[in-house]
Amino acid sequence: VVREGDTHVGIDTNLISCDAIDFDSALQAGHLARALELYRGPLLEQFFGESAAADHWLDQEREHFRTAAADAAWSLATRYETDQNLTHAAKWARRAARLAGPDERRIRKIMTMLDAAGDRAGAILVFEDFAKFLASALEVAPSDETRALADAIRGSTRRP
Repeated sequence: VVREGDTHVGIDTNLISCDAIDFDSALQAGHLARALELYRGPLLEQFFGESAAADHWLDQEREHFRTAAADAAWSLATRYETDQNLTHAAKWARRAARLAGPDERRIRKIMTMLDAAGDRAGAILVFEDFAKFLASALEVAPSDETRALADAIRGSTRRP
């Protein structure tokens, strides 16, 4: 444990590793796949603060890590798509979908990418999982635009 005055307490990262710190470091170094290996879900998922301020801080940190992981997965998906490696692109796109949260625009991009890669079933599964998430977490349904894209994919029509 390292102390800096009366207000800051930390750890000596030369002696102890922390997956959250390693995650941010991997992202900053551009090692996206490594960062995603480190991301295993919400930060301190079973932990609740002793105050509203602590809970608010923890919620913000959880969102930071989830969003950063989603961005990293999407970056890898688009990188592999650009390289015409559609198998890896689809793998990372599905990971990005699991991390997308309520980001419906990203879900549509992922569905479009999977459909273009020939993974219609994967695109529809992303839609169905997203619809279930919205219903359970927010009690809403996907937008008309997202439902129309799913219907177009089901009908084998390509979206311009």
